[in-house]
Amino acid sequence: MEKEFKKAQKLFNKSQDILVLAPATANEDILSAVYTFYFLAKSSQKRVAILNNKLTAGRQRLNFLPQPAEEDWIDRLFGSRDFLISFDLQKNKIVNIATETVADKFVIRLTPEKSGIDPRDFSLMPGNFKYDLLVLVGLTEPEELGEIYQQNVDLFFEVPKINLDNSVENANFGQANLVDITAIARVEILSQWLKKYYPKFFVDQKIAQILLTGLIAATNGFREVGTNPHSLHLAAELMENGADQKEIIRYLYKTKPLPFLKLWGAVMTRLRWEESKRYLWASLAAETLRQFDFTAKMLPEVLQELKKHYSRGKIFTIFYNEDNETAEGKTTRETKAVALIEVERLIDLVTKEFPAVRREDNIFYFTFPSLNIDQAENKFRDFLTKNL
Repeated sequence: MEKEFKKAQKLFNKSQDILVLAPATANEDILSAVYTFYFLAKSSQKRVAILNNKLTAGRQRLNFLPQPAEEDWIDRLFGSRDFLISFDLQKNKIVNIATETVADKFVIRLTPEKSGIDPRDFSLMPGNFKYDLLVLVGLTEPEELGEIYQQNVDLFFEVPKINLDNSVENANFGQANLVDITAIARVEILSQWLKKYYPKFFVDQKIAQILLTGLIAATNGFREVGTNPHSLHLAAELMENGADQKEIIRYLYKTKPLPFLKLWGAVMTRLRWEESKRYLWASLAAETLRQFDFTAKMLPEVLQELKKHYSRGKIFTIFYNEDNETAEGKTTRETKAVALIEVERLIDLVTKEFPAVRREDNIFYFTFPSLNIDQAENKFRDFLTKNL
């Protein structure tokens, strides 16, 4: 790892324009690492932008932390590379340039010193990219960014990359790979790098608060099985540097209302897990839901809590029955589901396979016409088996 740390330090020091990227499903650990990279770049007098890849919900969960400036969040990667029009001045000179838009064409009007211009004196070539370093956090490969990657393949191919992750599936795609599958949190790996190469930055109270937030979230308040002595030692260091553990826990684990806690308990007693697919699901009958004064609006929050507590999971689904009364006074029962999907290649496929509505944070609402809960479960599992 020392060799990779040194590579990352050289790449970072050489850069002036940095772009930080994370998956749309970024959790608090990933976002804490993103914020830390941002503030490191700012403290080093560098220009830095963060791609707002559907990260709004995650940012709201961390609104108690110091925030990157709003103008440094970008929604699209337009203008990431210039194109140059070059004119050979040896035989002729340009004395005036004007531009205009005519219909759907952009026109550059050149006035030469001598009459006539030879088209062979012109050349069109790509210029430098706007960014000279990409920092990718929590991505197993750049392709995980979907359309962002597909529309900017040259950027990801040509610009140096720092890759920060702790996933066993990481493809080590960067010029510097800060990848440690034994680390429980990305901020744990990042902290090692900062302590060695940017020690003054590491001891800053603001940075300590951000790093400890990521560590507490990744370890579920140090209750996760993978929490090790190194994680606890790092937490102690960060608290010595001024991080407030109580404040972090207060914001991350706010007291939930009683109806939510009852519903959470019902889900937890019905959970099932499929290791090969990293799939966690539960089913709730209509009779069960009536006990807890249930509304479907509560289920996305339940899924987010499941994601926090089961870090190995990638697909989380709750199936449920909903009873509806017809105009004739009859009761019809419909099977529905809410899912949180973190496997990029499934996201486009799932809406083609099922009637579904997708939210920005990859929460999906499904309807299974004419199927009971067992049939809906089997149909969804068959879909996962076919596409995973």
